[in-house]
Amino acid sequence: MFIIWQNGAAQTSGSLIGSVVDEDNLPLPGANILISDANTGAATDQNGEFRLSPLSAGDHVVEIMFIGFQTVRDTVSIRAGHSTTLNVVMASGIVQLDAVVVFGERLRGQAKALNQQKTNFNITNVVSADQVGRFPDQNIGDALKRIAAISVNYNQGEARYANIRGVGPSLNAVTIDGESAASADAETRAVQLDLIPAEMVQSIEINKTTTPDMDADAIGGSINLVTRQAPNVRRVSATLGSGYNVLTGKPMLNGGFVLAQRFFQQKVGLVLSGALDDRRLGSHNTEGIWAFDANGRIYPKQWDVRLYDIRRLRRSLSVAGDYRLNDNNRFFLNIMLNHRDDWENRVRLRYRLEPPTKKGVAKNSEIRRQTKGGPDSNRNKKARLEDQRLSNFQIKGKHNISDLFQAEWSVSIGRASEIRPRERYFSWHVKDAPVQVDLASLRTPLFTDDTTPNDFTPEDISEEFRNTHD
Repeated sequence: MFIIWQNGAAQTSGSLIGSVVDEDNLPLPGANILISDANTGAATDQNGEFRLSPLSAGDHVVEIMFIGFQTVRDTVSIRAGHSTTLNVVMASGIVQLDAVVVFGERLRGQAKALNQQKTNFNITNVVSADQVGRFPDQNIGDALKRIAAISVNYNQGEARYANIRGVGPSLNAVTIDGESAASADAETRAVQLDLIPAEMVQSIEINKTTTPDMDADAIGGSINLVTRQAPNVRRVSATLGSGYNVLTGKPMLNGGFVLAQRFFQQKVGLVLSGALDDRRLGSHNTEGIWAFDANGRIYPKQWDVRLYDIRRLRRSLSVAGDYRLNDNNRFFLNIMLNHRDDWENRVRLRYRLEPPTKKGVAKNSEIRRQTKGGPDSNRNKKARLEDQRLSNFQIKGKHNISDLFQAEWSVSIGRASEIRPRERYFSWHVKDAPVQVDLASLRTPLFTDDTTPNDFTPEDISEEFRNTHD
């Protein structure tokens, strides 16, 4: 629970509350609210709302600025001991900066993100949902790789973990709507960002420095995933896409939807969003370890040839709601559920070589073959299965108790799990086998051996069951 108290002398002062929206009645987060004669100002929150207090009683000129929109100036009368409401609708325009030109219609969502960056107290990058949608990014990790000072770690071509300013994933924090996200990985505290589809967030905030209101659990920085909130108007949208993987010879499918509506004279807002991503991945790669023999000649000491056949199925559902009891009390509910099944079959051929002779023959070498998979069941489908789930549940409230006091509170629960049922490994090997090594190209060495399947003997047969919860 996080509570903020604000105090001030206000027998002769009041407050100014309100909201800032665009021509489509969508909130504008990060808009600057400036009252020059009172030498004070504020920025709107994620819902486009703001509050300024205390303000001396009397007339004040209010200036509202937002990148990509025409500046609005208005005069308000503040009454002592009362809250004055100012709701502003901003019209699109063109604002030219030193090095950036933002066009209102083309980059409206990213203009909101730029305003948030400008008004934040720390070093922050903000990426909006429509900016993410301009690229074929299927998950949050892929969306982050385009941000300055962010590098990602890949798994089968998908960005899984994020490094902030060179600091590793386990030393960075990942939050959902400001609350810590659980990790579904049994081997690290880092959150797997490829578990969450990119369509499920309204914006992504990367805080490269921490502030006092953040948990002290990150050295490099934090990544905050802001879920969708109900707009002031009805919204219905859907996306559908497909592709084809040439290596696996199988199709891919992805889609998503957003349904949003306000009810009961705008007091209650609900938004329901979902995403489905069915991807068929595959790779054929080689990995080698090089060494020098007694004569200083380089040779491959170990060489792997690997073939992967992977299917990743993501399903995600999010529900968000808010209830405006009155101008001074508001409640929020956010629920996000993510589920990913990762089926993988891997075949590996490994050469462990002795230094080859001048004729290129590596005598007394070892050849190993290994397969990774699972049983023939409805869940495993003859493959290694990773069943990963991430959920987040949050209730919070904002209360303007008086012109002198404000309170915010939140209660959240985050869960993550990873289950690997009956993961199987089979290994066979041949020892003391001669292998012909062709090093005409060090980039693509060629190995030839005369072994047959009957020459291999079983080395290891294992079955594992992993169950991790956080």
